[in-house]
Amino acid sequence: MISSIRLDHIVIAVLNLETAVGDYTRLGFNVTTGGRHTHAPTRNALIYFDDGTYLELIEWLAPANGEKWYESLGRSGEGIVDFALCPEDLASVIDRTGGVGAAYLAPVPGSRLQPGGEEIRWQLGWPIDRVLPFLCADITPRSLRVREGDCRQHPNGVKGIRELAVGVPNLDAAIPIYERLLQSKASYPGGSEAVGDSPGPRTAVFHVGESDLLLVEPENVKASGASTSRLLLALRGPGVYRFVLKVAGQESIPFDRALTHGASMSIGIA
Repeated sequence: MISSIRLDHIVIAVLNLETAVGDYTRLGFNVTTGGRHTHAPTRNALIYFDDGTYLELIEWLAPANGEKWYESLGRSGEGIVDFALCPEDLASVIDRTGGVGAAYLAPVPGSRLQPGGEEIRWQLGWPIDRVLPFLCADITPRSLRVREGDCRQHPNGVKGIRELAVGVPNLDAAIPIYERLLQSKASYPGGSEAVGDSPGPRTAVFHVGESDLLLVEPENVKASGASTSRLLLALRGPGVYRFVLKVAGQESIPFDRALTHGASMSIGIA
C-alpha cells in the first residue's frame, strides 16, 4: 500500500557549509543556496530532486547545546542526522499517532530567510522517539521552500531518493507506529517471517511516494547494508543512517564519504 504522506528531505550536518557545498558540487550535484533559519542558529544549502525530495546541508553559526542535531554533530561528527516527512495536515498526523505527547510534541513554528530577505514559514512536529522522523508542514507555499525548475537538474543524473534505511532497536515495536504514521502497511522481504523469532533479516519496508523506507534492527543491519552501516548505527544511534539516490541506467555506486561529509549514500538504478 502506498502512503499518502510525502517524503520531504534528509538532513546532513556539516561543520563548514562552504566546504560542503564545494564537495557536493564536485560529486555532480547542483547545490542551491538556502538561507539562515530564524528559529535556530543555523544556515543551510539545498539539493533539490525531480521527485520533490531534497537534501539539506546544515551548519551551526553558534553553539546549540541540548539541540539533538547539534549534539549528534558534536558526538558523532558530520553525517546524516534526521529526515522529514511532509503531511498535508500536521495536527491530524500527530493525532493518529496517539496525540500530543504520545509520539510527537506539539507543533512549533519554523522559518528561514532567503538571501533576498523573503521569509519562508512552516510548522515542525518533533518526535519523542528518535526512530521517528520529524514532520515539516508548509505555511507559505511549498514551492518557496522546495524549489522547482533547473535547480533540480544535476550533472550526475540523480533524480531523487530511491531508498532510506532507519535503524530501530525493536522492529516489532516500530512497525505499528510507522503504520499509524504513514497509514500504510509494512511489507517484509522474503515474507512475514522477517518479523518475530524466525531467522533472517529483521527488516520491514514502507513505500512512501516514489521511495522505499526500510526499518532495520541494528543486530542484523548487515542484511540491508554493508558492515560500515552497522558501525554507523553503533556510532549515531537509532534513526536514518544511509540512503540510496536514483538515476536511470546506472548500477549502484557509493560516494566518497570524505566528500559527502560522513553521509552514507550511493547511487542506484531508478
